Amino acid sequence: MPDDDLFPECMPVALPPLAGNCFVGTSGYIFPDWRGTVYPAHLSDRELLAYYLNEWQFNALELNFTFYRMPDAPMLEAFARRTPPQYQVAVKAFQAITHAPLSDATRDACGTFARAVAPLQHAGKLAAVLLQFPTAVHDTPAAREQISRCRDWLGDLPLAVEFRHASWNTPAAAEFLRSHGLCFCAADEPALPGLMPFTAFVTAPLGYVRLHGRNQAWFSAGEKERYNYDYRTSELSALLRRIRTMADQTKKLLIFFNNCYMGHAVRNARSFRELLRAAAARHFNKESKS
Repeated sequence: MPDDDLFPECMPVALPPLAGNCFVGTSGYIFPDWRGTVYPAHLSDRELLAYYLNEWQFNALELNFTFYRMPDAPMLEAFARRTPPQYQVAVKAFQAITHAPLSDATRDACGTFARAVAPLQHAGKLAAVLLQFPTAVHDTPAAREQISRCRDWLGDLPLAVEFRHASWNTPAAAEFLRSHGLCFCAADEPALPGLMPFTAFVTAPLGYVRLHGRNQAWFSAGEKERYNYDYRTSELSALLRRIRTMADQTKKLLIFFNNCYMGHAVRNARSFRELLRAAAARHFNKESKS
């Protein structure tokens, strides 16, 4: 698909952070089942980005097609050019970096990926590169070696690491990330044996949160059905209280909804944004009266 089709012209407007340092968006923006649910059914692929930016006005976006397809610099330069000033973009690392054993191919993939995201970094829009490791990757010396090598091979890129296996839920694992200048990605997912619970570790000036939903059929559902979950307002409010503790400890906090099935991510991200704004307003009013 030509880059112009992926990233059409839009009407950029400045989108400042919410509540001082929080950036909210979704994990991806092109999904067939979003048409007729959160997107008008008649939109073509090339019209989706403009609608996403102008209609919902999130101030950040996580690109996850880069996990399945190695991006190139012209592609991401086009994305940088066609998004608003101050916009923040997280890019999920290509699968050969995180989902294959450490090898010379890992090093080569890191180099190629770093060159591809350089235009976003130069434009000041690259908030993070996300290294998401699968559930099969436990906290072992071999896994730590792979992460350390990736840190070296990806140079000065801002890196966030998401673990899916609960063996990483330790202060020692958090200290390992901190010692390598890596951001811990807090993930909300079902409370099932073996899965990483939501843990508000802060290991860098950058904070990162991914909200996957709590579908109890996580291990048995298909890849898309796994993310079929619609957060209740009470659940979002409880998450907000925990996420605000992270915001207080970071210079920038990225919050992405990955429960993308049938557009749940968009609706939940918009609701969470309003909760965040209301909480910030209450805090401001309290401070101004004191």
